[in-house]
Amino acid sequence: MALIQPQKRKEPAKYRIEIDGEVGTEIASYQEYAGFDDNSLFFEAAAKHVLEKDKGFAKWKKDKKKENKSGAESVPRSEPPVTAAVPAQAGL
Repeated sequence: MALIQPQKRKEPAKYRIEIDGEVGTEIASYQEYAGFDDNSLFFEAAAKHVLEKDKGFAKWKKDKKKENKSGAESVPRSEPPVTAAVPAQAGL
């Protein structure tokens, strides 16, 4: 059984990414195995999996929330998020 499953998006955001060709080939194989017919759904599911499982990130996020509640100012992003479509894999 696949670790991640396709799910519908609530509010899509666009990102442009570039990955190693061999990784792209493996991703295409995994998408076929797990039933992903959309690159975006795969990357979203993979990101959710990492975000849910990374205990260090969960702690950092909790600490950051405490900082914000205590009145500490958060540092604004120096760069806007990258936006663009992800190119489709051949055959998907």
